[in-house]
Amino acid sequence: MSKRLLVACEGPTDFVVIQAAADAILGEYVPVLLQPEVCVAGGHGKLGGGWKGVRDWCRQTRAQGGIGQLAEDEDVVVIHLDADVADDGEVDCAQPCPPPSDTTGALAAIALDWLGEAHLPARSTFCMPSKCTEAWVLAGLFVGNPIVGQGIECRPEPEALLVRQPPDLKFVRKHGGRYRKNRPIYDAHRSSIASAWLTIEHQCTQAKAFGDALRAAFAATAQER
Repeated sequence: MSKRLLVACEGPTDFVVIQAAADAILGEYVPVLLQPEVCVAGGHGKLGGGWKGVRDWCRQTRAQGGIGQLAEDEDVVVIHLDADVADDGEVDCAQPCPPPSDTTGALAAIALDWLGEAHLPARSTFCMPSKCTEAWVLAGLFVGNPIVGQGIECRPEPEALLVRQPPDLKFVRKHGGRYRKNRPIYDAHRSSIASAWLTIEHQCTQAKAFGDALRAAFAATAQER
């Protein structure tokens, strides 16, 4: 049976980047998007998208028996939240950066509370880019570019840097004061992000933490067989 990667994330472009990481680390696997739900008519299903959609999915999963009942056989569950969620007044757990791990650790504790878990089961992991997934895109695809510095994980709104790139690399645009992400552009560069994954891990501590956790989670599935 093929191993499956079951992903609850803030949005579809985050799912693409998570798949790129898994492409580099796992090889063959089946990706399954748990959250946000994709509706035929458009939109993100009854829970909506963004971090609040992930929060409500965690609470729903808790009510339905917990995260442990989701994964079968060789499955691994990934729960994604961008670290900038910690800045939201409803969460309010941001810590000084660097190190980014102080904030992601505090955010993970809150997500565990949503899930009703003391810790994640062996075949599951958090994915918490700092400050958001676009920092990983920048680190992988703009190596040597002055826009990417050693402090990319602590830079607020790294997605703003992607707005300024040439049209063929315009992952993000800003409209009405909000960042809107271009899913087809992310899809088109998924293989490039996968090829650059080790560079991303080298540049971004939270990418390395996710990569190591993903490797460990699938190693745990092998031990259970």
